[in-house]
Amino acid sequence: MTRRRRGTELEADIFEAVRAEITERGYAGLTYEGVAAAAGTSKTVLYRRWDTKVEMVMAAMVDVAREVLTVPDTGSLADDLRMVLARMRVRLAEVGPRTIRSLLADLPEGSTGSVIGLITTHVDEVMAPVLERARRRGELGPHPLPPRAASLPFDLARHEVFITGNMSEDTIDQIISVCVIPLWTTWTNTPESDTPEIDRHMTSSRGMTQT
Repeated sequence: MTRRRRGTELEADIFEAVRAEITERGYAGLTYEGVAAAAGTSKTVLYRRWDTKVEMVMAAMVDVAREVLTVPDTGSLADDLRMVLARMRVRLAEVGPRTIRSLLADLPEGSTGSVIGLITTHVDEVMAPVLERARRRGELGPHPLPPRAASLPFDLARHEVFITGNMSEDTIDQIISVCVIPLWTTWTNTPESDTPEIDRHMTSSRGMTQT
């Protein structure tokens, strides 16, 4: 007899099935029928949760991001960021840039804002403990980071994968040492009153990332 699953246990199996189907068939080849069969459930169960394929895939990607982007304390800001980007590289490589581009192209008109909101929320969740630890170690100053600056490692990594299809360890090191840490160090050690007017407007209008 098949064991009846509910809630988070069932969703975990569904998300695993979604990722497996994408790996095997690509986004275009993924179907409700295939996911239901792989997860050992029914199409009705899937449709009850997600009206469209794109919503189901987005939910699976957000789910894995929670696990992948949870970073233990490595002892330094650079190593924390290196672990985040290395995990991100593995997951993006599994999905593939073509799949991600197809997914974004399939989004309903007007839904881009909600997707950006999901991404921003998870960037904040990941960066908050990383920034807090860096401040405690004295690697960053006491002043807040603008959200756009806080998301820079993700933005650069995502661009690298989408454009080149890959992100090497050397690229990760350059993103961290050449771009992110110098910018973060400058921002967090500069009082808001000393920042350019355009930057003060950016931080006040978008909110601040501070722990």
